Amino acid sequence: MMRLAIEQDQHVPTAKYGVIHKEGCRDLRDGMPLGEASTRDEAAAIAEEWMCWDYEPEDWQFAPCVKF
Repeated sequence: MMRLAIEQDQHVPTAKYGVIHKEGCRDLRDGMPLGEASTRDEAAAIAEEWMCWDYEPEDWQFAPCVKF
């Protein structure tokens, strides 16, 4: 299991709207805790539910620190 957090930044034109990080990642700025997941699919489902997004791959991404 990995504890995850999501960082949102819709003001950077080249960035995705949300980036999922491992909680405690040094690159995570102003992240919101998402919970725990053991797979990318679980993490995606948690993010989708928590953020109330209809998942579109262009909307968000996983940071390099998220390794399952």
